[in-house]
Order: sequence, then structure tokens, then C-alpha cells
Amino acid sequence: VEIEKFLETVDPEVEAIRIKSYYAIGDFSKAKISMDLFLRLSKNKELTEEMLPYIVLIDDKIREENDLFQFAKNEKSVTGFKKYLEKYPNGRFLHEAKRLLENQYEVDAWELAQQTATIPAYTEYMVAYPKGGHVDTAREAIAALDYEAYTEATTENTQVSLNYYLENYPVGAYRDDVEAKLT
Repeated sequence: VEIEKFLETVDPEVEAIRIKSYYAIGDFSKAKISMDLFLRLSKNKELTEEMLPYIVLIDDKIREENDLFQFAKNEKSVTGFKKYLEKYPNGRFLHEAKRLLENQYEVDAWELAQQTATIPAYTEYMVAYPKGGHVDTAREAIAALDYEAYTEATTENTQVSLNYYLENYPVGAYRDDVEAKLT
């Protein structure tokens, strides 16, 4: 109870403890807030001199954190956001970095699906991101690939080409038509 009362007070000594604690856990934004409060409150020259090195350290750490986050945003890579989150697990941009990381995973998955341009790749994207920004486009791409395979199979119109379609497009939109051509 006494410790709680002590920590609830606005006191330079308490702020000095907070500064050191926040710095130790890597929460430099909160350390900066406590430092600003400390500097306004402190009348004790010795305590102020003791805390002065933290001003530079905290400002440097905040600048480093800002730089790394901006680099990750500009780089737009999973690696960049992960690096930021690993280095600053209590960082100022924690929530935004997590959101951007999740978004980047989706962007990368979509790019992979487009590069691969296969039904399994587009399906994998849709399963991973059922509410993703490219689900409709993925469905359209699947339909186009299915139609292209159907057109090739029916243009050649051999038992081999028709069976190839049936084997490789087990949920294809044109299965009934292809099966009818085989009978």
C-alpha cells in the first residue's frame, strides 16, 4: 500500500525511478514523458545532474526507434517490421508496426499468387486472407485459368485432353460439359 501511494505521487524522486525503469524496459516514450515531468519538478541539483545522461540516452533511443520504424515503412518488408518489433517490443509504434506487418504478409501472399499464377496459389491466398483486398481478383483469375484449360481441352477434343482437364481441375466449372463430351 505504501509503495502504491509512493508511486502515485508526483515527485522528482519518483519520476527519476520511473525514468530508469522505463529506460530499462525499452519504453523510451514513457521515459521521455517522465523526464519532462522530472525536469519541471526537480529542484535537487544532485538528482538533476544524476539524471542528465538519461536525457541524451533517451533522445538517442527515441531517434533510433523512429529511424528504424521509418526505414521499415519505406522498405515495406516483413523483415523490416519484424526487426522493429524485435528491437522495440514496447515501442511507440508497436500497434502500427503490427498492423503494417499483417498487411505486408497479405501483400506478399498476393504477389506470390500473382507470380505463380496458378489455381492452387490463388486458392491459398483466399484461404489465408478470406477478407483480403484481392479475393475477388483471385476468384476471377481462377475462373479465367479454368476457362483457359477448358478451352484448350475442348479445342483439342481428345480423350487425353478432356481427361487432363478432369484430373487437373477437380472443381472446375466445366466438368459436366467435359464429362458429357467423354461419353
